[in-house]
Amino acid sequence: MNLLEREYDRLAGLIVRYRKAINALPRGSISEKTLRARRYAYLARRDGGKVRFTYIGPADSAKPVSIRNRIAARRVFEALLRAARKSHEEIQKGIIRAAPKIAARREPIDLLNRNFRHVRLVWHLKRVNGSS
Repeated sequence: MNLLEREYDRLAGLIVRYRKAINALPRGSISEKTLRARRYAYLARRDGGKVRFTYIGPADSAKPVSIRNRIAARRVFEALLRAARKSHEEIQKGIIRAAPKIAARREPIDLLNRNFRHVRLVWHLKRVNGSS
C-alpha cells in the first residue's frame, strides 16, 4: 500500500468519526423569547420544511449555555468534515492519475459502503492484452 492509499484510508476513517460526532450533537440554534418579562430559551431547528422550537429552560440557566457550546462544537466538526471530504476527493484523483503508470489499461471501480464504515477505492487492473 503506497502513501496515497494510506492517506485515503486515514481520511475515510476521519470522515466516519466526524459523522458520528456530528450526529451525537444537537443541530439548530438557541432562540430566546420573552414572556411576561421573563426570558426563556428554545432550541430552533428545521424539521422538513418547518422550523421547530423545543423548550430548554430559563435563558439565565446553565442548560442553554451548555447546548450553545455543543452547537458550536457541531459546527467545528462540520467544517472539519468538509475539509476531510475535499482532501479525500483530491487523494482519489491522485490515485486515479497514478494508475496508468501501474498498468497500461485500467478500470476504476469506486465501491462505497452505504453507511461509510469501510470506504475504499478498489482497482481492477487488466493486462494490455485483456486477460485478467
